[in-house]
Amino acid sequence: MAIILSTIKDAVKDVTDAYVDTYDIIDLDTINEIKKILKRHFCRLREEINIIIETNYVDRMYRDIYYHYISTKLDSYPRNCIRISLFDVKVTEDLFYDYDTTEKVRKEKNYLGFYVLRPTFPQIIGRNVISPGALLKEHNNFKTCTTCFSMTAAGVKFDVVGFPHTSQDGEMICCADVTIWAIMEYFGNKYPEYSIVSPSKTMSFIRSISFERQLPTKGLYIESISYALRELGLGPKIYSRDVYKKDFDKLFGCYIESGIPIAVAIENYSKVSRPDNNHALVCTGHVIEDFENCRKIIEEDFKEEKHNGKTIKIFDWIQSKKSLFSWTIIYLFITKQHFQNLLIIMQELKLAILLPHYIQRYI
Repeated sequence: MAIILSTIKDAVKDVTDAYVDTYDIIDLDTINEIKKILKRHFCRLREEINIIIETNYVDRMYRDIYYHYISTKLDSYPRNCIRISLFDVKVTEDLFYDYDTTEKVRKEKNYLGFYVLRPTFPQIIGRNVISPGALLKEHNNFKTCTTCFSMTAAGVKFDVVGFPHTSQDGEMICCADVTIWAIMEYFGNKYPEYSIVSPSKTMSFIRSISFERQLPTKGLYIESISYALRELGLGPKIYSRDVYKKDFDKLFGCYIESGIPIAVAIENYSKVSRPDNNHALVCTGHVIEDFENCRKIIEEDFKEEKHNGKTIKIFDWIQSKKSLFSWTIIYLFITKQHFQNLLIIMQELKLAILLPHYIQRYI
């Protein structure tokens, strides 16, 4: 294992070099694409962040995918990954060998998360948890579900508060599998009643209701996601815009504001759009509204309602068209262009929400 110390300013170059050297990549187009992928992630991080790059890292999620699918391929793929750890203090060798330095970093919560890079180009971004505090100010204007995750960096244990994420590889894990994994990873680390789940375990639950082979994956319907979450100990409830119509946005905002990560299935029924616009994702929070937006509210935006015989004027921010899409913040690592494209087509989409059962009684 090699350990490389770097800064966020040099991260794209140093991480790319480590990735190229580790996996013996010589194609220039591939190398340039790796740089673009890394830049999309690192450009959102604060400039004062320092990083530790560890090669030959054994990642539990990738190993599960490797032994259940990748190892059966004709081509040979590496079993190990690369891990990048983030700190908002200068990283020196004292961090690993000096007890006082390590305890100071832990106490001041200078560890801000990690990325795992998989040898599965172009879907190289694997399991990761990034603290919102690692982001630039312009990317940190949101409230989101978070919990504590314990990780190591160069053999030293640290804790980070964030929400889990991974990219789909398009073969064993698709957007629906990532959704199930992220929800269970969150609840499994937050509450002792639940357990984290591997992709192969999720697949074993779906196998009993599948009518064809599961690999390579073709995705899951919302009913299959609900079934898997139920088998994993949650009590999902499906809400559809078709059924709840004008109340759907209000329900959506209510659950998000309650701090519950929600599985969202997007189905595109437009005749002119491609069928592969269907998508599943986890909605973990919402943006923080700028006070200036409140100044733009005009009298016509208020609705009159009668309560106890009196007429009052109400402005429901959740149902306001001005902020409808601000409630559907998609977790940090979907690209800006992807998010913009999603907003463009969402007016034609129908959504369904799954709710973990044990929080329902508090709402």
